[in-house]
Amino acid sequence: MKKLWKLMVLMFLLTISNVFAAEAFKLAVPEDAYPPYIIMNEQQGLGGGLLIDSLKDALTALGIELEIHTVPLARSRLMLKSDKMDGVMHSPGWVKDNSQVLWLDLGLWIEDFLYFKTDITSPPQDLQSLKNAELITHMGYVYPSLDPLIEQKKIVRLERYTGEEMIDTLVAAPQGSERFMVMDKNVWQWYQQRVPSSHLLQQSLVLVGCAPLKIRLANNARMQRLQPLLQKRIKQQQVLGAMRSSQCEEMQKLSLGNK
Repeated sequence: MKKLWKLMVLMFLLTISNVFAAEAFKLAVPEDAYPPYIIMNEQQGLGGGLLIDSLKDALTALGIELEIHTVPLARSRLMLKSDKMDGVMHSPGWVKDNSQVLWLDLGLWIEDFLYFKTDITSPPQDLQSLKNAELITHMGYVYPSLDPLIEQKKIVRLERYTGEEMIDTLVAAPQGSERFMVMDKNVWQWYQQRVPSSHLLQQSLVLVGCAPLKIRLANNARMQRLQPLLQKRIKQQQVLGAMRSSQCEEMQKLSLGNK
Protein backbone atom coordinates (compact mmCIF):
# COMPACT_ATOMS: atom_id res chain seq x y z
CA MET A 1 0.00 0.00 0.00
CA LYS A 2 2.84 2.37 0.91
CA LYS A 3 4.60 1.66 -2.39
CA LEU A 4 1.39 2.38 -4.29
CA TRP A 5 0.96 5.67 -2.42
CA LYS A 6 4.52 6.73 -3.16
CA LEU A 7 4.05 5.84 -6.82
CA MET A 8 0.87 7.95 -6.99
CA VAL A 9 2.62 10.95 -5.39
CA LEU A 10 5.55 10.61 -7.82
CA MET A 11 3.19 10.45 -10.80
CA PHE A 12 1.36 13.54 -9.53
CA LEU A 13 4.60 15.53 -9.17
CA LEU A 14 5.74 14.45 -12.63
CA THR A 15 2.41 15.50 -14.08
CA ILE A 16 2.61 18.92 -12.41
CA SER A 17 6.19 19.39 -13.63
CA ASN A 18 5.22 18.45 -17.19
CA VAL A 19 2.34 20.95 -17.14
CA PHE A 20 4.61 23.80 -16.06
CA ALA A 21 7.50 22.69 -18.28
CA ALA A 22 5.30 23.02 -21.35
CA GLU A 23 5.80 26.79 -21.14
CA ALA A 24 9.01 28.62 -20.18
CA PHE A 25 9.16 31.18 -17.39
CA LYS A 26 9.61 34.62 -18.96
CA LEU A 27 11.60 36.99 -16.75
CA ALA A 28 11.92 40.67 -17.67
CA VAL A 29 15.16 42.32 -16.52
CA PRO A 30 16.34 45.95 -16.89
CA GLU A 31 18.27 46.73 -20.08
CA ASP A 32 21.23 47.88 -17.99
CA ALA A 33 20.95 44.79 -15.71
CA TYR A 34 21.57 45.26 -11.97
CA PRO A 35 24.83 43.61 -10.89
CA PRO A 36 25.47 41.63 -8.75
CA TYR A 37 21.77 40.71 -8.62
CA ILE A 38 21.34 40.60 -12.41
CA ILE A 39 24.43 40.21 -14.61
CA MET A 40 24.15 40.00 -18.38
CA ASN A 41 26.84 38.70 -20.75
CA GLU A 42 26.52 41.01 -23.77
CA GLN A 43 28.34 38.65 -26.16
CA GLN A 44 26.50 35.45 -25.26
CA GLY A 45 23.26 36.99 -24.00
CA LEU A 46 23.36 34.83 -20.88
CA GLY A 47 22.03 35.95 -17.51
CA GLY A 48 23.35 35.31 -14.03
CA GLY A 49 23.68 36.96 -10.63
CA LEU A 50 22.19 36.50 -7.17
CA LEU A 51 18.59 36.99 -8.30
CA ILE A 52 18.73 35.05 -11.57
CA ASP A 53 20.79 32.11 -10.28
CA SER A 54 18.39 31.51 -7.39
CA LEU A 55 15.35 31.58 -9.69
CA LYS A 56 17.04 29.44 -12.36
CA ASP A 57 17.94 26.71 -9.85
CA ALA A 58 14.36 26.53 -8.57
CA LEU A 59 12.91 26.43 -12.10
CA THR A 60 15.39 23.77 -13.23
CA ALA A 61 14.35 21.55 -10.31
CA LEU A 62 10.78 21.74 -11.65
CA GLY A 63 11.85 21.12 -15.24
CA ILE A 64 11.04 24.66 -16.39
CA GLU A 65 13.21 26.68 -18.75
CA LEU A 66 14.06 30.29 -17.88
CA GLU A 67 13.72 32.87 -20.65
CA ILE A 68 15.36 36.25 -19.95
CA HIS A 69 14.10 39.34 -21.76
CA THR A 70 15.74 42.76 -21.46
CA VAL A 71 12.92 45.30 -21.21
CA PRO A 72 12.75 48.91 -19.91
CA LEU A 73 11.43 49.01 -16.34
CA ALA A 74 8.15 50.84 -17.03
CA ARG A 75 7.33 48.64 -20.01
CA SER A 76 8.17 45.42 -18.15
CA ARG A 77 5.56 46.19 -15.49
CA LEU A 78 2.91 46.81 -18.15
CA MET A 79 3.86 43.52 -19.83
CA LEU A 80 3.53 41.75 -16.47
CA LYS A 81 -0.01 43.07 -15.99
CA SER A 82 -0.98 41.89 -19.48
CA ASP A 83 0.57 38.41 -18.84
CA LYS A 84 3.22 38.90 -21.54
CA MET A 85 5.86 38.35 -18.83
CA ASP A 86 5.79 35.94 -15.89
CA GLY A 87 8.03 37.92 -13.56
CA VAL A 88 9.99 41.15 -13.04
CA MET A 89 12.52 42.37 -10.47
CA HIS A 90 10.59 44.42 -7.92
CA SER A 91 10.06 45.10 -4.21
CA PRO A 92 7.03 45.40 -1.91
CA GLY A 93 8.63 48.62 -0.65
CA TRP A 94 8.09 50.17 -4.09
CA VAL A 95 4.38 49.28 -4.35
CA LYS A 96 1.62 51.29 -2.64
CA ASP A 97 -0.93 48.44 -2.54
CA ASN A 98 0.39 44.88 -2.10
CA SER A 99 -3.01 43.23 -1.64
CA GLN A 100 -3.30 42.04 -5.26
CA VAL A 101 0.41 41.34 -5.86
CA LEU A 102 2.01 37.89 -6.11
CA TRP A 103 5.62 37.74 -4.86
CA LEU A 104 8.53 35.32 -4.99
CA ASP A 105 10.81 35.89 -2.01
CA LEU A 106 14.50 35.25 -2.75
CA GLY A 107 15.80 36.36 0.65
CA LEU A 108 17.64 39.32 -0.89
CA TRP A 109 17.75 42.83 0.57
CA ILE A 110 18.61 46.16 -1.02
CA GLU A 111 20.41 48.64 1.24
CA ASP A 112 20.88 52.01 -0.44
CA PHE A 113 23.56 54.24 1.05
CA LEU A 114 24.71 57.76 0.25
CA TYR A 115 28.13 58.13 -1.43
CA PHE A 116 30.34 61.22 -1.75
CA LYS A 117 33.63 62.38 -3.24
CA THR A 118 36.59 62.08 -0.90
CA ASP A 119 37.49 65.76 -1.45
CA ILE A 120 34.32 66.98 0.28
CA THR A 121 34.95 68.84 3.54
CA SER A 122 31.82 67.86 5.47
CA PRO A 123 29.89 64.78 4.28
CA PRO A 124 26.15 64.76 5.15
CA GLN A 125 25.23 63.05 8.40
CA ASP A 126 21.60 62.44 7.46
CA LEU A 127 19.14 63.07 4.63
CA GLN A 128 17.50 66.03 6.37
CA SER A 129 20.78 67.96 6.31
CA LEU A 130 20.75 68.00 2.48
CA LYS A 131 20.02 71.40 0.90
CA ASN A 132 20.07 72.20 -2.81
CA ALA A 133 21.73 68.85 -3.37
CA GLU A 134 21.98 66.73 -6.51
CA LEU A 135 21.41 63.03 -5.91
CA ILE A 136 22.53 60.56 -8.57
CA THR A 137 20.11 57.63 -8.76
CA HIS A 138 19.25 54.67 -10.99
CA MET A 139 16.94 55.60 -13.87
CA GLY A 140 13.32 54.69 -13.08
CA TYR A 141 14.04 53.22 -9.62
CA VAL A 142 11.85 54.08 -6.62
CA TYR A 143 13.25 55.75 -3.49
CA PRO A 144 10.35 56.44 -1.07
CA SER A 145 12.52 58.27 1.47
CA LEU A 146 13.59 60.82 -1.16
CA ASP A 147 10.05 61.84 -2.22
CA PRO A 148 9.52 64.32 0.67
CA LEU A 149 12.90 65.96 -0.03
CA ILE A 150 12.03 66.33 -3.72
CA GLU A 151 8.66 67.89 -2.79
CA GLN A 152 10.45 70.29 -0.44
CA LYS A 153 12.88 71.10 -3.29
CA LYS A 154 15.84 70.17 -1.10
CA ILE A 155 17.20 67.75 -3.70
CA VAL A 156 17.15 67.12 -7.43
CA ARG A 157 17.52 63.62 -8.90
CA LEU A 158 20.13 63.02 -11.60
CA GLU A 159 19.05 59.70 -13.12
CA ARG A 160 21.54 57.41 -14.86
CA TYR A 161 21.07 54.03 -16.54
CA THR A 162 24.08 52.10 -15.17
CA GLY A 163 26.12 52.02 -12.01
CA GLU A 164 29.21 53.00 -13.98
CA GLU A 165 27.43 56.09 -15.35
CA MET A 166 26.38 56.98 -11.80
CA ILE A 167 29.96 56.73 -10.55
CA ASP A 168 31.30 58.77 -13.49
CA THR A 169 28.72 61.50 -12.81
CA LEU A 170 29.77 61.78 -9.17
CA VAL A 171 33.49 61.72 -10.02
CA ALA A 172 32.88 64.59 -12.47
CA ALA A 173 31.25 66.77 -9.80
CA PRO A 174 33.01 70.12 -9.19
CA GLN A 175 35.02 70.24 -5.98
CA GLY A 176 32.88 71.17 -3.02
CA SER A 177 29.58 70.70 -4.88
CA GLU A 178 26.52 69.24 -3.15
CA ARG A 179 26.37 66.20 -5.41
CA PHE A 180 25.98 62.71 -3.98
CA MET A 181 25.09 59.21 -5.17
CA VAL A 182 22.53 56.67 -3.93
CA MET A 183 23.55 53.04 -4.46
CA ASP A 184 22.99 49.63 -2.90
CA LYS A 185 26.03 48.45 -0.94
CA ASN A 186 26.38 45.17 -2.88
CA VAL A 187 26.10 47.01 -6.19
CA TRP A 188 28.78 49.43 -4.98
CA GLN A 189 31.13 46.62 -4.00
CA TRP A 190 30.66 45.01 -7.42
CA TYR A 191 31.53 48.23 -9.28
CA GLN A 192 34.43 49.05 -6.93
CA GLN A 193 36.33 46.10 -8.39
CA ARG A 194 35.62 47.14 -11.99
CA VAL A 195 35.60 50.96 -12.17
CA PRO A 196 39.07 52.43 -11.42
CA SER A 197 37.74 55.92 -10.61
CA SER A 198 35.60 54.52 -7.77
CA HIS A 199 38.58 55.00 -5.41
CA LEU A 200 37.74 58.73 -5.50
CA LEU A 201 34.41 58.01 -3.78
CA GLN A 202 33.45 56.89 -0.32
CA GLN A 203 30.40 55.33 1.30
CA SER A 204 28.76 57.40 4.02
CA LEU A 205 26.92 56.08 7.07
CA VAL A 206 23.65 57.51 5.76
CA LEU A 207 21.22 54.69 4.91
CA VAL A 208 18.79 56.12 2.35
CA GLY A 209 16.50 53.10 2.39
CA CYS A 210 16.30 49.32 2.52
CA ALA A 211 13.78 46.91 1.06
CA PRO A 212 13.50 43.23 0.12
CA LEU A 213 14.38 42.55 -3.51
CA LYS A 214 11.88 40.03 -4.89
CA ILE A 215 10.37 38.83 -8.14
CA ARG A 216 6.90 40.14 -8.80
CA LEU A 217 4.86 37.48 -10.57
CA ALA A 218 1.99 37.86 -13.00
CA ASN A 219 -1.19 37.42 -10.98
CA ASN A 220 -2.76 34.66 -13.08
CA ALA A 221 -3.82 31.06 -12.49
CA ARG A 222 -0.55 29.55 -13.76
CA MET A 223 1.65 31.69 -11.51
CA GLN A 224 -0.66 31.14 -8.54
CA ARG A 225 -0.06 27.40 -8.92
CA LEU A 226 3.66 27.74 -9.58
CA GLN A 227 4.51 30.27 -6.84
CA PRO A 228 4.32 27.90 -3.82
CA LEU A 229 6.37 25.25 -5.64
CA LEU A 230 9.08 27.77 -6.53
CA GLN A 231 9.03 29.32 -3.06
CA LYS A 232 9.57 25.93 -1.44
CA ARG A 233 12.59 25.25 -3.68
CA ILE A 234 14.10 28.69 -3.05
CA LYS A 235 13.78 28.33 0.73
CA GLN A 236 15.94 25.21 0.49
CA GLN A 237 18.73 27.22 -1.14
CA GLN A 238 21.36 29.31 0.58
CA VAL A 239 21.19 32.84 -0.87
CA LEU A 240 24.10 35.25 -0.54
CA GLY A 241 23.08 38.74 0.47
CA ALA A 242 20.12 37.49 2.50
CA MET A 243 21.38 39.00 5.74
CA ARG A 244 20.17 42.48 6.62
CA SER A 245 22.38 44.89 8.52
CA SER A 246 21.26 46.01 11.98
CA GLN A 247 20.81 49.50 10.52
CA CYS A 248 18.39 48.12 7.93
CA GLU A 249 16.49 46.10 10.53
CA GLU A 250 16.05 49.22 12.65
CA MET A 251 14.78 51.20 9.66
CA GLN A 252 12.28 48.44 8.87
CA LYS A 253 10.99 48.46 12.47
CA LEU A 254 10.51 52.22 12.33
CA SER A 255 8.75 51.94 8.98
CA LEU A 256 6.35 49.27 10.29
CA GLY A 257 5.74 51.30 13.44
CA ASN A 258 4.64 54.29 11.37
CA LYS A 259 2.00 52.32 9.45
